[in-house]
Amino acid sequence: MGRCLLSLDFPYSAAQYFQTFESVSGSQSKYKVADLEEVRQLPFATATFKVKKLPYNSRYADYAPVLIGEDLYFCSNRPTETGIVHTSSGDGQFLADIFRVKDFRNTEKRQRPRPASDLNTRFNEGPLCPDNDGQILYLTRNWSDPGIFRKNTLSRLEIEVYTKGEERWEIQEPGLPINSPNYAIAHPWVVQH
Repeated sequence: MGRCLLSLDFPYSAAQYFQTFESVSGSQSKYKVADLEEVRQLPFATATFKVKKLPYNSRYADYAPVLIGEDLYFCSNRPTETGIVHTSSGDGQFLADIFRVKDFRNTEKRQRPRPASDLNTRFNEGPLCPDNDGQILYLTRNWSDPGIFRKNTLSRLEIEVYTKGEERWEIQEPGLPINSPNYAIAHPWVVQH
C-alpha cells in the first residue's frame, strides 16, 4: 500500500501508512520515518510502476480487471445501459456484472465499457480469469441451482468454465467437479507456466 501511495505521488499519505502500520502491528519496521519529508529518501521511494486511473471508473464498485487478447474485462455493480438492473434481495445494492472494453489496447478504436452479455446472468458475476492462451475463461458466479434461491438462504459460489467461440464465450457443461452446493468456491486464478 505504501508503494502504491508513493507511485501516485502521495508521500505524506505513504509515510502515514508506514507509521500507522508500525504502531498497529507492534512490529518494528526496518524503515523509520522521523519526518514526513524523509519518505522520499527511503530505498523503495522510487516507484517501479506507475498507477494510472482509467477513464472507465464509475462511482460504483469497479474491480478485478483482466486483459484477454485486445479486450479488457472487469467486474462492476454499475447499472447497465439497457436499464436492466439486478439487485440483491437484502439491501437493494446492484449485483456485479462483467463489463468489456473492446479493443482496449488500441486507443483509436477503444470503446466504452458494455455489459458482457455472453457472461452475465441475473446473479452476481466475477471475478474472472483466462487461461494462459486466452481461450478458456474461469468465472465466479452464484450457484446456478434454482432450488438454492427458492429456499431464500445464503447462496453459494461456483466457478464456471467458458471457451472462446467465434463471436462469444460459450459455457462448458458440466462445470468444474469441485463445485458444490455445500460450500462456496470463488476467485479463480491461473498461474502461467
